[in-house]
Amino acid sequence: MALRPVVFSGPSGSGKSTLLGLLFKEFPNEFGFSVSHTTRQPRPGEVGGKHYHFTTVEEMEKEIQHGNFIEHAKFSNNMYGTSKQAVQDVLKNNKICLLDIDEQGVKSIKKTDLDPLCVFIAPPSLKALQNRLNDRGTETAESIERRMATATSALQYSEEKGVYDIIIVNDILEAAYKKLKEFLLQMSFFMELIILMYELIASFFASIVRWLIPVDHKSVSGEVCLITGAGNGIGRLMAIEFAKRRAKVVLWDFDKEGLKETSAMIRELGMDVYSEVCDLSKKDEIKAAAAKVKQEFGEVNILVNNAGVAYCKQLLDLTEHEIENTYKVNVLAHIWTIREFLPSMLERNHGHIVNVASTVGLFASAGMPDYCSSKHAAVGLHNSVFLDLQNAEKYGVKTTLVCPYLIHTGMFNGVHVKYDWILPPINPQDCADIIINAVLTEQNMVAIPGTMYIFHILSTILPTRALIAGYKFVGADKAISYFKPNRPYQVESHAK
Repeated sequence: MALRPVVFSGPSGSGKSTLLGLLFKEFPNEFGFSVSHTTRQPRPGEVGGKHYHFTTVEEMEKEIQHGNFIEHAKFSNNMYGTSKQAVQDVLKNNKICLLDIDEQGVKSIKKTDLDPLCVFIAPPSLKALQNRLNDRGTETAESIERRMATATSALQYSEEKGVYDIIIVNDILEAAYKKLKEFLLQMSFFMELIILMYELIASFFASIVRWLIPVDHKSVSGEVCLITGAGNGIGRLMAIEFAKRRAKVVLWDFDKEGLKETSAMIRELGMDVYSEVCDLSKKDEIKAAAAKVKQEFGEVNILVNNAGVAYCKQLLDLTEHEIENTYKVNVLAHIWTIREFLPSMLERNHGHIVNVASTVGLFASAGMPDYCSSKHAAVGLHNSVFLDLQNAEKYGVKTTLVCPYLIHTGMFNGVHVKYDWILPPINPQDCADIIINAVLTEQNMVAIPGTMYIFHILSTILPTRALIAGYKFVGADKAISYFKPNRPYQVESHAK
C-alpha cells in the first residue's frame, strides 16, 4: 500500500519551487520530488534529471502514445508531463511523492487511480504576480501576457469546489511555508496510520494463511553454511541436517575431538565437510578462521551463530574471567562473525544469518545472570541487525532468531522445573528439526516450544507479584540449583 502522492499546482511565479525547496531541505527523507519531462531547452542553472527530464517532442509523443505518462500538457509550444516511472521512482523509496503540475495536469491526474492530495499555491493578487514575473528579468512582454492569462484561468479553476484540498496564499513566505508544513505533516500522519492498519491486518491474515498452508522449503543445495559450536549438541545436529540437504558445511568449535566426530558423521552421508578448531572467545582466531573459509569455499551464504557457554552460577560466585568469557562467546562472537560475512551478503543481496539465543533472552531465570544478560544482548543484536537490513532494503539477506527452552544436550545437565510435564526439556533432534524448518521457511523468529511466546508476553504484562508467584509455581526459581557440571569448563569452574 503506497503513500498518496501530493500534487502542487499554481501559476508560474507563485513561489511553488521556493516552498518545495524549503520542504525538501527540512524533510529530505520523507518527501521525494517527481521530476517532470519537458521538451523546452534548459534554463541557466537547471540540471537534467533534477529540475526536469529534458527530452524531444518526438520522444515524448512516442511515450505518451505508449501510455507511459500520467498527465501531459502544452504551453508556449513546449510539452510538459509526468511519467509513471517518475512517480514510481519516488514511491519505491517509501517516500511521499510530490508533483508540480499545471491546471491541465491536475484535471488529467484526477482521472487516474493515484488519488492524490492537491495543493494550490496562489499569489497574493494578480498584480503581485505580474510584478514577480517582471522582476525575473527573463520574461518578455509576450510571455508575461501568456502567463497571466494562464494564471487567471488557474485561479478561477482553484475556486471550484472539491478541486484542491488546500489553497495557500504565498504572501509572506514564512507563513505560507508554516501552513503548508502543518497540512502535509497532518496528512502524512493519517496516511501512515492507514498504512499501518493495513499492514497489521495484512500481516495477521498472512500469518493465518502461513499456518494453514505450509510454506515451501527453500533449497540450500550448494550453499556454504558455517555453523559455530558444531562439535556437539544442537550445532552438530544442525550441521548434519544441512549436509543432508546438500549444503557445503563448515564447522567451527573449540572441541577438536567433537569436530572430528561431527565431520565423520557428515562424511558418512557422502558429503564433504570443512572443519576448523576456533576459540570463539578470541576475535583474532575468528578473523583468521573466516579468512581460511573464504579462501577454501568462497563467500558464506548461511551463518549459524550457535556456540555458547553457561557456568550456571550466581553473580557473586562468578569469576571476572567467567563473566567476560560468557560475553565473548555468547555475544561478541556473533558480532565478529557477522562483521566478517555480512559485507558479501549485502553486496550480493543474498544470505541468511541465524542467531541462536535462548528463551532466557526474552525473559530471565535465577542463578545465571551472566548467561541471561548475554542472551538478552544476543536478541537485541539480532533485532537491530534485522532492522538495519530492512532500512537498507536488503530483503535478500534473511535473518532467523532462535530462542529455545531447556534442551537435553548436557549444557544444563540436571536442571529441571517442579512440574516437568508442564515444561518438559526439549529433545535435541526435535529442536534441530524446528530450527532447520524455520531457516528453510525464512521465519524471522522461532521460540521453542511455541508456548514460550505466551510466557514471553506474560513476563512483560504481569505484575511483579504475579510473575514471582508463577515462577515459584512451576519451580523456575530453583531450577538452576539442580545443575550438575558436565562440560569440561563447567567442571573446572565448579571445582574451584
